Amino acid sequence: MATANDEYDEEAPQIGIGDFFGAIYRFFHNKKVGLVLILAMGVLSLLGILIDQADPTVRADADMYDSWLEQARTKYGGWTSVLDTIGFFHMFSSPLYLAVLVLLALSIIACTVHRIPVLWRNAVHPKTRVTEGFYARARTRSRAVTPLSVDEAHDRVRSMLSKARFRVVTDPERPDQLYADRFRFAPFGTVLAHAAFIIILVGFTLTGAAGFHDENVTIPLEGRVDVGHGTGLQAELISFEDSYYDDGSPKDYVSDLAVYRGDQQVARQSVRVNHPLTVDGVSFNQSSFGTAADVTIADADGVGITTQVIPLQWTTDDEQNAYGMVTLPDQHLDVYVMAAASGATSSELAPGQVRIEVYGEGERTLRGSGTVQQGTQGTVGGLKFTFNREKAYAGLLVARDPGAAWVWVGSGLLLVGICTTMLARHRRVWVRISEDPSGGALVQFACPDRHDTSFENRLDRMAASLRDTVEEDADNA
Repeated sequence: MATANDEYDEEAPQIGIGDFFGAIYRFFHNKKVGLVLILAMGVLSLLGILIDQADPTVRADADMYDSWLEQARTKYGGWTSVLDTIGFFHMFSSPLYLAVLVLLALSIIACTVHRIPVLWRNAVHPKTRVTEGFYARARTRSRAVTPLSVDEAHDRVRSMLSKARFRVVTDPERPDQLYADRFRFAPFGTVLAHAAFIIILVGFTLTGAAGFHDENVTIPLEGRVDVGHGTGLQAELISFEDSYYDDGSPKDYVSDLAVYRGDQQVARQSVRVNHPLTVDGVSFNQSSFGTAADVTIADADGVGITTQVIPLQWTTDDEQNAYGMVTLPDQHLDVYVMAAASGATSSELAPGQVRIEVYGEGERTLRGSGTVQQGTQGTVGGLKFTFNREKAYAGLLVARDPGAAWVWVGSGLLLVGICTTMLARHRRVWVRISEDPSGGALVQFACPDRHDTSFENRLDRMAASLRDTVEEDADNA
């Protein structure tokens, strides 16, 4: 007699590890999944372009990033906190973007792995048998009635295909049919292209996760700055030289740059445009140069606050004056220093003069302004400023791009894959040779692939050559 517990005695169906991974594999090689991921990547990339992105240097400093967010709030309002939480202000290194990137890479890998056996089978073990109806339905087809016997036509067709550098395969069980192809491994160009996409995605991921790109790092002459980003490096501008053409345009400018880790110098080189100094994957590229102001700042009692060499790296709208800025965090003040720009003809500032403007930190309210002559001291906004002298500064592009080599390799593979697929297209043709009721042999050519006029013309020429056999034999006689 069956009991109520009998059902528990039966083994429940179990899902093995193979079934689990098989389901994941089927999910990722699904074309719809791949399309969704491509669209998601496109949308996120577009948003990364349209939405303001915080500089990595800003994000590395909590106070600077908070200040940046406050400025962003004037544009994005209540959405600012939401966009910040989901990482849209640093889109290309955000967890969401990297997750979609990884999923897209897995989808490409699955689709490629799924396709390789098919490509290999077509290249090494092609299907040589087709039905008679195939020769009537194929997209590209041609035919010819030749006075040659079936065996003679077979030899003639085989010879023509071999001369055209086709591989010819005969099925022993169907001697009336031939299979021929050319560039049989060309479809593997798509595998190279897919692999290239994976490599490029890896490169972008490495750069987004561990790279940085600071476009305008200014170093005053004899000054030293921290590179930051966890590199532990410092850069010092030992000397600077510039030369000009007769029309006044820059001819060459070179920085004698030294790089330190702590107190130890690890590298030194003359840096020019397109001749960077590279240390531990961090490259120092010459990008600009200009004038800096060596200024000493003291409080109202004359107690020194700081001595700064301030690069005058920006220009006013009328391009007559160059200016720079330094923040005094303890005083909560921003100090702007301005001098006549190089080549300016209408500046109100004479050579050897600087204009000082003092603002509240992050504010636009002017606390005081005044002009200070070189070598003298002046009081502006309750502080005492001494303009010591002018100095040169160099502007550097400092970057670490660990994914660059991967992107270059991937781009090369992508080019090879595209060229292989486009310029060496896989050509396939099936040929049936049978007796014609009117005598001689009927030769039928057929190809099911996408229609190609040039390939169709080639088959037509082969067919015409078979039809003209009698005339050729008569001429030869």
